Amino acid sequence: MRERSPLFAARIEAAGASLDKCVGFIHGTALFVSLPGGGLLRACYSGHKRKHALKSQNVLTPDGLFFHLFGPVEGRRHDMTLYHESEMDATLADALIVGWEQYYLYGDLAFMMRPRLQTAFEGILSPDQDAHNDAMKVP
Repeated sequence: MRERSPLFAARIEAAGASLDKCVGFIHGTALFVSLPGGGLLRACYSGHKRKHALKSQNVLTPDGLFFHLFGPVEGRRHDMTLYHESEMDATLADALIVGWEQYYLYGDLAFMMRPRLQTAFEGILSPDQDAHNDAMKVP
């Protein structure tokens, strides 16, 4: 990803994004399952989705490739918990500095703002913040 980061950032910006050094998107995905056995019934239950699930975390580049895939883990885990368990801070620290420039990923509101992870604005938004959130939505 290191060599392609400037290309990815230019491609995302050209698509109308309001961030100029964004090189990919991080997302927590729930895969719904039927009632699991073997003591996993409670661990796989997602109270947020109200279904049993397995969760994974993926990072996608603008050309649709997986840069990173972590999981599956129990469906009750929060996206930010997966971020910490996958040690993404350490992975991104090395992978997203190119030519002394810091690049970053973009995540939805399930993630917290980090040095190499930007997120959407929340709460009472100014018109500029609202426009930023709209520009960064994945179609």
